[in-house]
Amino acid sequence: MYEKTFIPLGSFVFEGAPVWLKKKPYEKEKKMKKVCIGLAMAMAATMALGARIDTTGDGSWTNTPVVWSGGVPGAADTARVGHDVTLNTDSVIVDKLTVGRGTVGVLTISSGGNLIASNGVTIADTADGTLILNGGQMSVINGGLTLGADTEVGTLTLNTGSIDANTLAIGTDRNAPSTVNLFGGTFTVNNAAGLGIKNGGSVLNIQNDAQLILAGDALAAIDGFALTKILWADGSGMAGIGDSTWDNGSGSYLHAEFDGTNTTVWTNETIPEPATLGLVMMTATGLLVIRRRFML
Repeated sequence: MYEKTFIPLGSFVFEGAPVWLKKKPYEKEKKMKKVCIGLAMAMAATMALGARIDTTGDGSWTNTPVVWSGGVPGAADTARVGHDVTLNTDSVIVDKLTVGRGTVGVLTISSGGNLIASNGVTIADTADGTLILNGGQMSVINGGLTLGADTEVGTLTLNTGSIDANTLAIGTDRNAPSTVNLFGGTFTVNNAAGLGIKNGGSVLNIQNDAQLILAGDALAAIDGFALTKILWADGSGMAGIGDSTWDNGSGSYLHAEFDGTNTTVWTNETIPEPATLGLVMMTATGLLVIRRRFML
C-alpha cells in the first residue's frame, strides 16, 4: 500500500502518490523552468542581434508591403535603403542605417520626420547614396555618420532641420569623393576631433544661415580645411565675425568662434568694421613714427 501524501504540482493535488515522490516533488518543474529560461535567453539573444532589412521599392518608410522586405525595421535592426524612400511624420529608431546598398538609395526626411540610429549611419556603401533633410531630424547616438566607399559617392544635403552625430567623415581614404551641403539648419558634431574630410575631391559646403557646431576648440581644424575642403557662398547666417574669418572672394565670409565649450561655424557678409581696420592702421603708423624719431 502506498502512504497517503499530498503533493501540489502547479494547481493540481494528487492523493496517494508514491513515497519516492516525497524526496523531490518539484524536480520535473525545475527542469521545465530551466528549459523555458534557456529558450527565452536564446530568443532574447536572437532579437538583440536584429536583422538586416532591405528596401524592395520606393515609397514611405512605414509602408511595409511596398518598401521593406521583412517589415518596418525596429530598434535592433539595420535598415538598408536601395530605393527612393521618404520619412515624413513618423519617429523611427534603428540600430544602423545604410543608404546606398545594392542599388542607388535616396532617403528624404521631411518636417515631422525623426530618425534615430543607435550605432552609425553610412551614406553610400555598395552603391551611391543620398540623404536629404527638409525640416526633419536625425540623431546618431553612438558611432558616426560616414559618406563614401571605394567608388561609391555619398551626398548629404541639409536644407532645414538638424543632425547630430559623434563624428562626420566626408569621403574615405580610398577613391570616392563625397559632399555635405549645409544649406540651412544645424549640424552638430559631438566629438572634439570628429570632423574628417579625407578624399581630395570631398568637400563641406556651407551656405545661407546654416551652422556647423563642433564640440571643443576646433578652430585649428577649420583653419586647415578652409579654402581647400570647405566651400561657402551666399552667406546670410548670424551676425558677427567670431574668432577667425576667411575670405574666398565670393562676397561672403566664413566665420568660426570658440565659446569655451563648442566651436560654431557659419557664413555671412560681415567683415571687420572699417573703424577697427582704421585703428589697426593708426597703431601701425604710430609705431612707425616712434621708430623714426628714435633713429633720428
